[in-house]
Amino acid sequence: MCHGDTLRLIYGRTAEWRSHYFHSKLLRPYEKGQYQQFWIDFLVNVYGVEDITGFITFEDQVHIDKSKGFIDGFILKWQAL
Repeated sequence: MCHGDTLRLIYGRTAEWRSHYFHSKLLRPYEKGQYQQFWIDFLVNVYGVEDITGFITFEDQVHIDKSKGFIDGFILKWQAL
């Protein structure tokens, strides 16, 4: 599969997922932790991630200057949020 085909596949999955997600029971007032379900659902259904617990971590502590904070989600393989 060439790069363009891969992008078309991901765009198609994203459009399908977006339609389902925003019209499903998952759309409700924000609750702490709801973002975790959002990312898990997105990564599994759009990118086909099978081992979600080995792919992303949530609420990792970070140090910025002299203060501590938390990062909502961190994708280990991509080294990105």
